Amino acid sequence: MTNPAPEPTDAVRAEYLKRLDSLQTTRAGLNRRHRSLGIAKVALAGALLVVIGVALAEFISVVWVLAPLAAILVLAVIHERVLQKLAHCSRTMAFYECGLARIDNRWMGTGETGERFQKASHPYARDLDLFGEGSLYQLLSMARTRAGQEALAKWLLAPAAPETV
Repeated sequence: MTNPAPEPTDAVRAEYLKRLDSLQTTRAGLNRRHRSLGIAKVALAGALLVVIGVALAEFISVVWVLAPLAAILVLAVIHERVLQKLAHCSRTMAFYECGLARIDNRWMGTGETGERFQKASHPYARDLDLFGEGSLYQLLSMARTRAGQEALAKWLLAPAAPETV
């Protein structure tokens, strides 16, 4: 007897877990870089104060103040890019975690319920649980903007064209 073919969701789940693991490794590296850059900026700020003090005592030219100041500016730009990558990584991880929750059937009670789109007069919205806790809207909605949420609700509330049916 042969082993049954794996469910398609098993392959998707494995891929999501693999990607999530990779993202966790990336996030850990970005967090280390974030801390290192923060410490380097503080150290350079201290060096800048020392250089300013030495320049005010007229032991060196005031022009030397530009060196640590330029280094701080360069580190600030690099640090900002690292923070942007860190934020993107966190958003991507949240996407895959939501996907895993849907695959594992743990999605109920999370996310937007869409109850504001519920219309008592709609012929099938209540029967099909389109909106509310544990609804189709809550399962499907990955929208992050109000316009996206409204578009999904509109699609769920409108009947399909006859040629589509």
